[in-house]
Amino acid sequence: MKTLKKHKAKATRNTATWLPRSKRGRFFTRLISMMMVMSLILVYPGGALAAPPSIAEYTAYPPFGGKLIKPNVLINLDTSVSLNYFAYDFDFNARTTRTNGGGEGGGSSVPRSEGFTDNYPTDTYYGYFDSDYWYGYGSGEFTSTAPKTGSGLSGARAKNSGEWDGNFLNWLTMRRADIIKKALIGGKTQGRIGVSTVAPDDNDLIGQAARTKWEGYEKYIADAEPYTPLSGEQTFEFDNRSQQRGKSVSVEEVASFEVNNNIYNVVVHQGTLPEGVIQSVGSSVRWGLEFINDYGPFAWDDRGGQ
Repeated sequence: MKTLKKHKAKATRNTATWLPRSKRGRFFTRLISMMMVMSLILVYPGGALAAPPSIAEYTAYPPFGGKLIKPNVLINLDTSVSLNYFAYDFDFNARTTRTNGGGEGGGSSVPRSEGFTDNYPTDTYYGYFDSDYWYGYGSGEFTSTAPKTGSGLSGARAKNSGEWDGNFLNWLTMRRADIIKKALIGGKTQGRIGVSTVAPDDNDLIGQAARTKWEGYEKYIADAEPYTPLSGEQTFEFDNRSQQRGKSVSVEEVASFEVNNNIYNVVVHQGTLPEGVIQSVGSSVRWGLEFINDYGPFAWDDRGGQ
């Protein structure tokens, strides 16, 4: 029995002294510290993790690189005769006898455009007029009156008898030059062309006038009543030379059309100066402009002049 007790005491003494006495305190201190850190991680996992790195930590610039260069944007613009063609449903080879015959512009047959498709609001025609609005005409200009049914805008209503459909007016009056000007700078206005006798307000948009009948003379619709103050079959005649005769403006300054012996200027009232891509992007890019004209410095009109 004494021998057994002696061996037990010796085993206990060996287990307790497996580390030197001088290192036992440091070991237990570190063990307790590690247990406290692990406890904090388990209790507050979000606070223990580092914040995600920012993109700046992975971005490096040359030490002597200077400032960043603005991108270059070059506009390659066609200024040939075709720029004055109707923007929608224009066929140069689709000829018809002039409605009024003779007169300014010469010739007995002209390009005639038709094919207006009313798929509003799924499909709309882009231009100076707002496709979501009705328009009235007075004092030589078109002015929006109310949103159209189906536009989803507050105050939308059906057409009144004396109103025009903005979507139809875009199809009827817009030429390719108008579309380009609308997209780039918001459109041609009285203030921008430097005259004061064309429109009631400097901010009003002014449609591009055709110089000859070959650039688009007539537009036709089988039933005008849903889109205009008129009814039934109608032909809209664009003869800028005749319609501007006797006025104090040149044929290049404002477009107009005639229907039912009434002349309407393609002038759209605007409360503020319209803007396009160039104003929106501004000085954040470096702009360049290049012109293309297949006909050289001169273009022949239909009467043999230059």
